[in-house]
Amino acid sequence: MASSETADRYYRPSGRVPFTGTLLMLVLGIAGVFLLAPVYAAADYHAQFDKLRMLAIMAYAGLTGGWVYLCARIGKIRSRFFAGLVGFVIGVAALHFAWVWFLCVLFGWDLQVLWMDPFSLWEAVKELGNAGIWTRDGRVIGPTEQFLWWGGEALAIILASTIIAAQQTRPFCEGCNSWTSKGVEHSFTPVLAPELKAELEQEEYSRLRDLIRKPGSPAASAVATVYSCPHCDEAHYLDIAIVVKEGENQSRTVVIDQLWIGPEVVDWLKNPGQFDESEAATQPVAVPPVEVPGKAESQA
Repeated sequence: MASSETADRYYRPSGRVPFTGTLLMLVLGIAGVFLLAPVYAAADYHAQFDKLRMLAIMAYAGLTGGWVYLCARIGKIRSRFFAGLVGFVIGVAALHFAWVWFLCVLFGWDLQVLWMDPFSLWEAVKELGNAGIWTRDGRVIGPTEQFLWWGGEALAIILASTIIAAQQTRPFCEGCNSWTSKGVEHSFTPVLAPELKAELEQEEYSRLRDLIRKPGSPAASAVATVYSCPHCDEAHYLDIAIVVKEGENQSRTVVIDQLWIGPEVVDWLKNPGQFDESEAATQPVAVPPVEVPGKAESQA
């Protein structure tokens, strides 16, 4: 098979950006972080230690990124770059909402603060930093350290939203306008990766069919994962990785990444033992000898 034909069998995102999906991603994303921000603001305000504040920042950044990722999936955004761009916008909104809700909590839950424009908010933040609102070991944190801390907070929230939103790598079935779902996952004995990859790219499955009947060991195994369209039998994509465990450490080497396979290969992975049954059915059945009446007497 030519290299171009081999490349065509690997999944490649179409890069499509539905207009309705973009609006959906923006609306849901911004609405979600607006509701999440007061929880984070209250936790940040009442945290008495730097470690608690750090945990609150990590939780808010992670939840914001995860929500934006889900919104990109709901909106069916197939361009990772565009999803990351929208994620950046939502991350900035998440930072803005975190600050207005923090000021709301600081001023005794004064909801009028929520309508502050970005320029007024920035001036208020500068005043807070210069005045000093956090203490450590009985002393007020200086403006430089305070702004460095807040800068790290802003960077964490915006980067998490941008990077996680761009991680939408699951194959998409364009014919059914649907994301594929994780179906089969099967572990088997590992094999030389280059040989197996070359065979699968050439649509030669005999070695894979033999290997999947041999279970892997806890120390090393090959893991095959199939992502399939829930609405049709045309979109099946195979991932294979070699997993090696050494004590508490684990290494993972990708052999096949989103290679299109036919439905028959999916059936093999679902039920590897079917080959044993089918092969047994094709073996000749031993027929017991039939005694012919009178033959023994005639020989005598």
